[in-house]
Amino acid sequence: MNLAEQFQSYFRRGEKEKSKYDHLNGQKIDYAYSIFWTKIAREWDTDRKALMAERVDALIASPEFQNNPLKRVYFIEDLDEFEHAGASLLALQKVLAAFRNLE
Repeated sequence: MNLAEQFQSYFRRGEKEKSKYDHLNGQKIDYAYSIFWTKIAREWDTDRKALMAERVDALIASPEFQNNPLKRVYFIEDLDEFEHAGASLLALQKVLAAFRNLE
């Protein structure tokens, strides 16, 4: 391998690392978040589900909301101590709506 090929090989390694999440499409991300939130929300009482649904709905309806798949930027008061990705909150909204329809 000559020097030019070595440089190309070196820089291509970074491309492989950037694409480690390429296999995650919107459907897989939604499924994973939905399973996660179902496990969490099934432990909540009806009042907590309603409160969290109200807060999530308000954030999602806001103009600054973006459906970002992985970057955690949104905080919901009293949900937990973490920030969440837009796709995660959309999945939570869907899960809470499903629970509401069951009750």
